[in-house]
Amino acid sequence: MLRNIIFTIVSFKLLVGSLLAQLPDPLPEQFTVTQRWFSLTSDFDIETEEYKFGYIHRKFLSWTVQYEFYDIYDQLEARAKARWLSWGAIFDVTDATNNLLGTVEERIFSWFPSFDIISPTGQKLAVAKLNFWGNSYTLRDPVTDFPIATLYRPIFRWKDNWVVTIENPTLFYQKEIDPRLFIIVMAFQSDREMWDSLETTASINSSVNRTSNVKKKIPVPTNSQVMCVLNQFSDLQEQLVARQETLAAIEPSDSDFKQVEAMVEAKLQFNELSQTEKEMGKDYVIEGLQLILPLLDSDELTDGEKKALYLLIEYRLTK
Repeated sequence: MLRNIIFTIVSFKLLVGSLLAQLPDPLPEQFTVTQRWFSLTSDFDIETEEYKFGYIHRKFLSWTVQYEFYDIYDQLEARAKARWLSWGAIFDVTDATNNLLGTVEERIFSWFPSFDIISPTGQKLAVAKLNFWGNSYTLRDPVTDFPIATLYRPIFRWKDNWVVTIENPTLFYQKEIDPRLFIIVMAFQSDREMWDSLETTASINSSVNRTSNVKKKIPVPTNSQVMCVLNQFSDLQEQLVARQETLAAIEPSDSDFKQVEAMVEAKLQFNELSQTEKEMGKDYVIEGLQLILPLLDSDELTDGEKKALYLLIEYRLTK
């Protein structure tokens, strides 16, 4: 009797382990991709509130940027490897036996940072676009523009903890999107921001040498263009400081921040630059801030919303 009980418990544990060794099917409609505090390189745990089902790790020593997906038993599930000498970042995602799961390709000439999610057969499954504040990607159907999923992290944060929400499960499964394709987007976005920050600190000509080793075959801004961007940022900071005193005593609510985020997103959607209009040296953050800064003096926002917008602009200027 005791032997049967022990056998049953062991069998159950092996069964659960087998199930968790892969991404769960169906995928939870909400889960997190949480950055670890202490790591030699980038590591993110993939989990729900109830259980963990794997993690993603960026290889420390690699000729190019490479991420690896592991299950909870440290068994390799998949890898994403950046192509050399590509237009922007292009990752080919394969399983442990090197079968292609799909491709994640960055759109270079896009106002908002965007990635195409592509199937193994070359079909474009979704477009992941970052919002103006840099804290949320939305995956949309490239044909209908319907939202499929959102990848969200707090605007004010110490580290990158992303929350993934499958907004349209029916469309998500109809498209047969492997979630590792958009998990790469989050991990790479976090890493790129860290690399860019290090490069900016080292030199204003940070775009000459990419720490990420993802080569961009696009023109490098000249010194005069870089200085122009820096001067524009300085001018925006001066304009913001001029409004500081009138808003100092106001405490915005959570709803103020949400209202402002939605309003700014809608306003900027109408001002996206086309590929032919995008000029070297232009900066979508500067152009966006120039468009929304006048809202601080308008009657469209309440005092609480103005203070929320002020804090968001201030934060965006420092990123």
